[in-house]
Amino acid sequence: MNDLNQIELPAQTEMPVYFSFAVGVHDFFLVKKEDMTEFKAVMDLVQKKCSVSVEKTVYVPTAAELCLAKRISDNDWYRAIIMSLDQTTYQVFLLDIGNVENVREVRPATSELFIAPMFSLKCRLHGFPKVSDAKITAKWNLMFQNLLHKYKSADITALIITCIANTDLFVEYSVKLTAKHLGVTFDLGEEFLKMVEEPAVAARSPVAAASPGTSCASRQATAAATAQKPSEEMARVDAEIARLQQLRLKLKETG
Repeated sequence: MNDLNQIELPAQTEMPVYFSFAVGVHDFFLVKKEDMTEFKAVMDLVQKKCSVSVEKTVYVPTAAELCLAKRISDNDWYRAIIMSLDQTTYQVFLLDIGNVENVREVRPATSELFIAPMFSLKCRLHGFPKVSDAKITAKWNLMFQNLLHKYKSADITALIITCIANTDLFVEYSVKLTAKHLGVTFDLGEEFLKMVEEPAVAARSPVAAASPGTSCASRQATAAATAQKPSEEMARVDAEIARLQQLRLKLKETG
């Protein structure tokens, strides 16, 4: 079985969501709150289907084949697609969560379990284009994960700005995220941009960024050390600050 049921949501669709999995600002998955009842029902059907003992015939899946996969971390079964395989393990994409994992047990897909479309929505944060610098990408990913942890109890709403990809595996969206936390509603993109800006500006102007209690001598020493940094590194910092300024302008234009 290889047919995956997908539905493309139109631009300007606004929906309360949960995060199901996040690599970083350019790669995270959301599940609509309104889909949670159906999601749990499908999960129950999958568990019941896989609780029945299987025939002794060996099932040998192929790459890109839909299947049911048993997750090692919780021993639950999930709807999945085979990404790659070897003699002992299978690398699968868990359709309703959004992450890739290695598993040891898979079973054939059955059509009744794949009538419902995949519940996870692949997204990236609007206004933050991908960058070629791997170090910046890794830093942004960590900051984004820290931001999600900070507001893990917040109510999140996603607004689809545009569909940026529609592949055989998933539809990908550029979204704006709004959070409501402790009675305050704010743009998560703006919060993330503040997190990214602070270390970049501090790296360029350490004296201005020093805490009020820092002695004058210490601040001067820091400034002297910064002045000796390789020009390539400072050029990278300057380029990052310029990029952030462009991002802020884009967010204001689309806000």
